[in-house]
Amino acid sequence: MDMFSLFSVIYIVVALAAVVALAWLVIAAIRALNAYTDGQRARTALLLAEAAADDLIAPGHTPAG
Repeated sequence: MDMFSLFSVIYIVVALAAVVALAWLVIAAIRALNAYTDGQRARTALLLAEAAADDLIAPGHTPAG
């Protein structure tokens, strides 16, 4: 195996590793975004439940502040 072939193999391995690393980063970003939106949905559901409970306790009452 001459030097040109060795460098070609190394270049291909490094390029494939870079593609795998980029794909892993994209997957991690998508998972983080999904976790964030799930958290926002849970927060919204909690706020709506709290507002509904407040309305049951004091219908028509708007808390100050």
